[in-house]
Amino acid sequence: MNVFLLSCSLLLLSVFYAWRYARTTIDPDFAMFNLAAFSGSIYGRDFADCKMPTIHAWYWLLAKIVGVDIWRVRCLHTVLVSLPGVAFYLLTGNFWSALAFIVFVNSGFLYAFHGNVGQQAAGLILLALVIQNGWVAVFLLAIAVAFEPKLAPAIVLLIVLKEWYAPAIALAICAGLMILFLRMVLPKVWGWLVEANITIPKRMTKRRLRDWSWDVIVPYYTSTGFLYSFPWLAAGMIYNPDWRYWLPPLVFVAFLFLGVAVRSIHMLPLAGWVAAAGIAPLAVIVLVLVDWLSSAFYFGDLWLRFYPGLRAMNSQAREVGEYLRDKPGTLWVADIHSAVYIYARKKVQYGLAEQIEIRENAYERRAVMLEGWKKNPPDWVVTGPEMEVKFKGDGYKNVANCGNMGIWKMA
Repeated sequence: MNVFLLSCSLLLLSVFYAWRYARTTIDPDFAMFNLAAFSGSIYGRDFADCKMPTIHAWYWLLAKIVGVDIWRVRCLHTVLVSLPGVAFYLLTGNFWSALAFIVFVNSGFLYAFHGNVGQQAAGLILLALVIQNGWVAVFLLAIAVAFEPKLAPAIVLLIVLKEWYAPAIALAICAGLMILFLRMVLPKVWGWLVEANITIPKRMTKRRLRDWSWDVIVPYYTSTGFLYSFPWLAAGMIYNPDWRYWLPPLVFVAFLFLGVAVRSIHMLPLAGWVAAAGIAPLAVIVLVLVDWLSSAFYFGDLWLRFYPGLRAMNSQAREVGEYLRDKPGTLWVADIHSAVYIYARKKVQYGLAEQIEIRENAYERRAVMLEGWKKNPPDWVVTGPEMEVKFKGDGYKNVANCGNMGIWKMA
């Protein structure tokens, strides 16, 4: 009975996070990951990204299960990424570590309600650490890397430390055969994968290094993520001082710095190692209370509390997108907020969404986009303060405005 009640309490906590997060407006990254599910835009063909297709497939599948509805998709997502904590409790009987996982992986201080690829990876790492079967663990870790490729060096090191050589070799052979198949049979798909996971990230890192400064590598909004994560990591190291255990996650953090990609949401995969470390119940209680008390138990306006810089932009994107929902015609969003496509249920045009950092580094796609515009201009254009391509309004009429965003219709 205790197991049942404690499992239900963990599930209820997961549902609570789902309820609170599903009520918030969506950010550009979440929108980007849902373009396939909500607008019918195909990864690679209709837009470029700097992430694996795994996250896009994840949300596409969720939308197939619960329907094309933002609230339902977000609810299901949050519950599913919390379930590894419940599974951990059922496998180990350690309620407090399970609680630590659910709180850490859903923390607003790590922008868990923001689009990210770290929550799924965290759960897979947690399950791999507790199951300890090499074949199962390597399979789970491979999926974790498919969500968050920046984990690759840490996962390779973890496999070496665990001496899971046989399953790793088998996985490498399967991966090699898959790559060979894509290159020979589906060269376009292979090209999209190379572009998204090698070409664009490489250019992004080069650009960041060119503009290197502490404000770039560790921007102000990252500070909260470090302040939040380090006490959890310190507690984990105190109760599990094995350096071999902590070397892979430390390599992961070091790799983030090497790639000039240090963000609060990038700390989310650490939840797997933190939860499996066996932190004492009292320490977990203190850390959880700090989270809940400082977040006002996740009531109120979560964007205003955790990430106010995106609050107005998100609301404007929703209003503009909902205005365009029942309007026929093609759409091009000149601003960085892809949520307009999501709320409008309209496909991305010309093979390029104006996602920040991606658009600046997708040189080839920019040329294709400009040529496509000349041949077939969109019926609707949405402008905003973050435009890279200048739009003068020639041939269009400004029919509405929402904050900094303008809606233009072909005259």
